Amino acid sequence: MEGMQVANAINGLIVSIGLVPSLLIAGVCIYFVIRETKKQTSALKEALSSMSKKSEAQDEKLEHTLKTLSDEVKYIQTNYVTKEEHFRDFEGWRTEIKDLRDLIVLALITKDK
Repeated sequence: MEGMQVANAINGLIVSIGLVPSLLIAGVCIYFVIRETKKQTSALKEALSSMSKKSEAQDEKLEHTLKTLSDEVKYIQTNYVTKEEHFRDFEGWRTEIKDLRDLIVLALITKDK
C-alpha cells in the first residue's frame, strides 16, 4: 500500500516539474546516499583496523603467557613427582598406621596384664 503511495507521489512530481528536473533530484539524492555509504564504509574500515591491532596485541600477550606456562609445566614434569609415582611410593601407609596402632594396643594390653 505504501509502495503505491510512493509511486503516485513520484508520478505527481514528474508531472508537476518535468522529467529532467525529477531525474536531477533523483541523481542528487543518489549522490548523497552513495557519499554517506562511503563515509560509513571508511569509518568501518578504521574501526576494523583498530580492532585488528588490538586483537594482535592480545594474541601476542596470550602467546607469551602460553609459552611461560608451557615452560613451567615442563619444569614441573621434569622436577616433581607425578601423582601416580607419589601414590605408588606411599601406597599402603594407611595399612602401616593400622598395624602400628594394633601394635600399640597390643603393647598396652600386655603391659596391663
